[in-house]
Amino acid sequence: MGIAYVGYTKKEMNLLLIYILGYLIVQTLCVMWFYSPLRISLGQLFFDKNLISYDEFETHMLIRSPLIGKLLSCYFCFSFWTSVGIGIAGILLLCLPLWTPFLTCLSYPSICFLYKKIID
Repeated sequence: MGIAYVGYTKKEMNLLLIYILGYLIVQTLCVMWFYSPLRISLGQLFFDKNLISYDEFETHMLIRSPLIGKLLSCYFCFSFWTSVGIGIAGILLLCLPLWTPFLTCLSYPSICFLYKKIID
């Protein structure tokens, strides 16, 4: 028994590690989407080879589908829906409790947004 297990059962520690792993996945997806050229590359691949900026991609998405365009251009919205997806994946893949998406969508976006505010 190491110091990490003092006061916690093994199951609680595993759930905590899964929670942290889920957050790291959501944060990585947000960083990849908003701080890498992934959006432009996907826009060039699927829409227009002449897209060269994030603004052009967002405008193109807003014209094609206003709802999807807003969800993909808003950091908080993107992290919210990604968190819901990770929560659902946890239920399906890891047999986590059914309330997992509620926990993830109510906690991950605020932590992601705090991270964004610190690095900006």
